[in-house]
Amino acid sequence: MKKEFKLKAPGRVCLFGEHQDYLGLPVISAAISLYINIKAKSNDKKKFNLNFLDLNKRESITINGQELEYQSSRDYIKSAYNILLRKGYTFNQGYNCKISGKIPMSAGAASSSALTVAWVAFLLNSIKIQLSLTEIASIAHVAEVVEFQESGGNMDHITSAFGNLLYIENRGQIFIEHLNAKIEKIVLGDSMEKKTTVEDLFKVKKQVLKGINDLKENFPNFDLNSTKLDEVEEYLDNSESSKKIYANIVNRDLTQAAKKLLKDEHFDKKKLGKLLNEHHNQLNENLRISSKKINSMIDAALDAGALGCKINGSGFGGTMFAYAPGNEKKVAKAIEKCGEKSYIVKIVDGVNYNI
Repeated sequence: MKKEFKLKAPGRVCLFGEHQDYLGLPVISAAISLYINIKAKSNDKKKFNLNFLDLNKRESITINGQELEYQSSRDYIKSAYNILLRKGYTFNQGYNCKISGKIPMSAGAASSSALTVAWVAFLLNSIKIQLSLTEIASIAHVAEVVEFQESGGNMDHITSAFGNLLYIENRGQIFIEHLNAKIEKIVLGDSMEKKTTVEDLFKVKKQVLKGINDLKENFPNFDLNSTKLDEVEEYLDNSESSKKIYANIVNRDLTQAAKKLLKDEHFDKKKLGKLLNEHHNQLNENLRISSKKINSMIDAALDAGALGCKINGSGFGGTMFAYAPGNEKKVAKAIEKCGEKSYIVKIVDGVNYNI
């Protein structure tokens, strides 16, 4: 008898803490109602036959207990399989899999992380192994980031696995807090500017680490997690690395202010908008990860009634989002008038992983 099942994992927006999780700083993120979907049906061969519907691409993976050879530095399907083999799991049943999704690709909405989370959940489901959401997120992070020595953090994988609105902190041990705020809808805007996430993260991270090292020459006790801005502001100059340190300290504090605000189900919506705008200003002016097109979309959204907007993801193109309670349709149309694509999304649960 053929075995069939479906599962999906959501993309995400980062509300606060952009370019901070890989530095060990907290973030606030939310899973959104755009998904990577996997429909699987068992076959009579020891093969995973993969049909990527949106890419018009097919791939076949032979199951023989051996690790798979990577065809690229982002071969996350094979890396997830290899990671599970190293953990001692065995696979004997082949499946025909249809993979599709609505998450904009290469756009900062975590399409690759959602794919990796969904694929890890599929592989575990196929052998009836139940792991915690934390373990699923960890395996996906290792498969996507650690295996290929990339610079990203684990925010995307945790958000896709757990879902909803999350405060995530990782200082060697992951701490996750579900926030109570009821954010009904968000308008996601796709600039259609494709970005190179891995390279962008590496470039910015390198500049930030240089800034930290330079600052410690004058302020040896500097700690990015706890040092106050007024303690070190006199040591920061107009260099790119200093500007990025400044932005990270300000955004760190904005994240904590937002956490306090979003713990309350009935929060101050205008204050949230103000915090988002302040966050984007740092990302644009000092971290310098925004683009002219993204900024024009944000201006249009604010003019149409959005309370707050920011770029989403590693930057240099990709997506932005607008918080516009009650004005979502108007704001979405304003973004589309810029010649770009918009989505009105909800905050949703994580991967539907049920054995």
